[in-house]
Amino acid sequence: MNQNIDPKDVPQWIASTTTLADAAELQAWSIAMLNRIERGDLIIGILPVDEARQVPLALRKALDLGLAEAGIELADWLVRNPIDDADIPAAEQVLLEVIALGKHAAAVPLMRYRWFYRRDDCTEEEAQQAFALLHQWCVQHQDDSDALYLLALVTCHGFGTDANPARSAQMLNKAAAMGNADAMFELYIYHSQGIGVEVNEDKAIICLRRAAEAEHPRAMYNIGAFHATGRHVEQDMALAVAWYKRAAEAGHPKAAETLALMYEHGEGVEEDEEMAQKYWDMIT
Repeated sequence: MNQNIDPKDVPQWIASTTTLADAAELQAWSIAMLNRIERGDLIIGILPVDEARQVPLALRKALDLGLAEAGIELADWLVRNPIDDADIPAAEQVLLEVIALGKHAAAVPLMRYRWFYRRDDCTEEEAQQAFALLHQWCVQHQDDSDALYLLALVTCHGFGTDANPARSAQMLNKAAAMGNADAMFELYIYHSQGIGVEVNEDKAIICLRRAAEAEHPRAMYNIGAFHATGRHVEQDMALAVAWYKRAAEAGHPKAAETLALMYEHGEGVEEDEEMAQKYWDMIT
């Protein structure tokens, strides 16, 4: 977007765009706005709500002009925007438009929305459609570990396909080998509970440590908790605190709460009100 355009002129600017080059500029402007929203400009009031509401309109126009990539951004807005109510079905329809334009990467968020948001009310036909599209994407893009991880989850639970935990575990092993931290953590659960594999606590802890070292928040928290209690590993409060801190910095609220209470009451660390407040602030 031309930086000289006044915000109040944005609606007219969107309406007057007609070319694919214009669409690319609309998308670039929208992404810049989304970055501002993510960093908190909307919350603290330096980004007007009316201006932020132009983002989905700009993305819609870019998609209408044939820029498929804008549709994925639009679907994401519809699912988790901070202004209006989330609209999952509308996001799904946008993604189907994107797929029809040849941008098959949209199969990944389509499955993600149906699996995580609409699992209970999704029709069998919708589940099968999402599975087929995601499976096709994974076959064609075998280096996409995030897509493979998602395919493993739905394969385990039989969403759009027959449930096959053993096949799911194989997929997770492949995704983990590619460095996918979510897959590593999921394998910890599989080996702990015997999902698609035999129960093996030693393998479970190896997978958990790999996930923690790959900065997976839940894995870092769990390793911290294990060191705090001596479960599965040697009890070591210094290591527990170190892992809790890494998990808290990665956004794990329970880790921040645990540290706040530890510093507040002097449990495992020296009592420190300032440090306690620091971690309380992370979850407020």
